[in-house]
Amino acid sequence: MKIVINNIEQQNNYNNQVDIDWLDSGLIPHADSIIYLCPGWVDLQVNGFGGVNLSSENLKADQVVFVSHQLIKNGVTRWCPTIISSSFDRTKLSIEEIVKATHIDNQTKKGVIGLHLEGPYISPKEGFRGAHSEKFIRAPNWDEFVAWQDAAEGLIRMITLDPSAKGSLEFIERVVEQGVIVSIGHSEASPECIKSAIAAGAKFSTHLGNGIPAQIHRHKNQIWTLLADEKIIAGVIFDGFHLPLDVMRVFYKVKGQDKLVLTSDSTEFANMPPGIYDTTIGEKVQLHENGKLTIFGSDDYLAGSSFSLKQCIETSVRLLEKPIEEIAKLAYLTPANLMGVNLEKSHILFLWDPRKYHIEILAVFENRNIIYKNPAINLKLTKGPK
Repeated sequence: MKIVINNIEQQNNYNNQVDIDWLDSGLIPHADSIIYLCPGWVDLQVNGFGGVNLSSENLKADQVVFVSHQLIKNGVTRWCPTIISSSFDRTKLSIEEIVKATHIDNQTKKGVIGLHLEGPYISPKEGFRGAHSEKFIRAPNWDEFVAWQDAAEGLIRMITLDPSAKGSLEFIERVVEQGVIVSIGHSEASPECIKSAIAAGAKFSTHLGNGIPAQIHRHKNQIWTLLADEKIIAGVIFDGFHLPLDVMRVFYKVKGQDKLVLTSDSTEFANMPPGIYDTTIGEKVQLHENGKLTIFGSDDYLAGSSFSLKQCIETSVRLLEKPIEEIAKLAYLTPANLMGVNLEKSHILFLWDPRKYHIEILAVFENRNIIYKNPAINLKLTKGPK
């Protein structure tokens, strides 16, 4: 068994601190498997997880805590709760419950690096707005945003918007001055408008290649502009469903490890069993055996993502045929750099099976303390990495 720590291979030890007994786990590793130690993963777009919808009008703080601890079990130690387009009051309620969760649970406080508002300042047009409800979409409103930021105690760190909406460019300048990252997404903006938004301070692209109609101009479209501009860091959903493989390969080649961020865009159906579910917007969705989430009755119309960031990493390694060391950096190094997050105190220990393209989280550390240990494996650990 080989252990890789910070890209340095060590045989059968983890700073002389790990002893793993696989006999009763049912997860006895193959000889080609490797144990990795790396910083905890960072997910900038978590709409929900394990049955919890973070935009629900019935959201409670303890549900947010539940999501935070479920993410830890899946290797995500830093994350952005993401609230989609809704009314002022409903958005404020979600914000307040998320903030309350950071007050009642210390690990949630450490884990939540900022709120991500995905809307409501996006395009109302079909195809561009995706699953967002048209009735809630509107032009940017500074006073509304300030009220939300006050409720968030300054915790809003990212906002996804359409820069073609009235007043967007001035709004971008003002929120950037407040230290908020502006991301372009669900947008009908022209290439020229996109360039103006970047000049105003926008520097991220929310799920590049998605939140856009199937039919657009072959050359004059925002995908090319966002790909070409080196100031833009692109968020991508590499779950094998949201983007074709050739598109994934092009995005990876153009943006590379420095300008690409893996996001799960997970919904409340992440980590749930296959089946048919009701949604808060009144539609039924079907979670298929392979993890694809679609509008019920259709195999083509996606209803969001059911994958965790861990599953996106597994899928990316398999489809892109890249080393896991490279892909994993898209889940911690690039997003941490974008958000200005220090990951020195957050680490995960995981087993990688290259035959099955499978990650098994063994342990998660915070400030050298174990905050999660896989119950299926007998791990004898002392303190975590310095």
